[in-house]
This record gives sequence, structure tokens and C-alpha cells, in this order.
Amino acid sequence: MLSFKRADKVALERSFSGVVLVCNVVLKPIAGYRADSTVVKYVAGRRDMELWFAPVAGTPVMAPVKIVVPTLIGTLEIEADQFDVTPAGAR
Repeated sequence: MLSFKRADKVALERSFSGVVLVCNVVLKPIAGYRADSTVVKYVAGRRDMELWFAPVAGTPVMAPVKIVVPTLIGTLEIEADQFDVTPAGAR
């Protein structure tokens, strides 16, 4: 489940710089996972996961550029270092 958390600013190393939408992520496992998984048990229901979305210029689409997830050994942060968009007809 995603819910609005805040608007923030991001500056990726080689491309996008601007305002992004930051959402809370709550994992609610339904199927397709191991019921005895320590990781799923740890992450399920937590409210400190974030997914950051950047707007795709000229469209109503937003693309993920960063995720923050707690793990058993610390916080995992994965962030794009480049965000480029090419219109489908321009290939």
C-alpha cells in the first residue's frame, strides 16, 4: 500500500534535479511468499519504508527513482544515478 508522505527535492548525479513525491510503503503479504520468512515477517506492516517518484516531463507519469527499506542489518537505500526519458517515437 502506498500513501503520500511528503514532497522533497532530489538531484541525481547525471540528470534529473527537482521536486519528487515521497510515499510511505506498507507491505501486506497476501500470497507468493514463504510464511516462515524472517525477512517478510520483519518488513511486513512496517511504516518506515519510502518510495520516491520523479515526474516524467510532458506526461502524467511518475517513475520511481529511490527506495528506502529497513533490513535486519540496517537501512537499504537504492537511488538512481541517472533518469532520462526518450519519447517512444524518437527511437
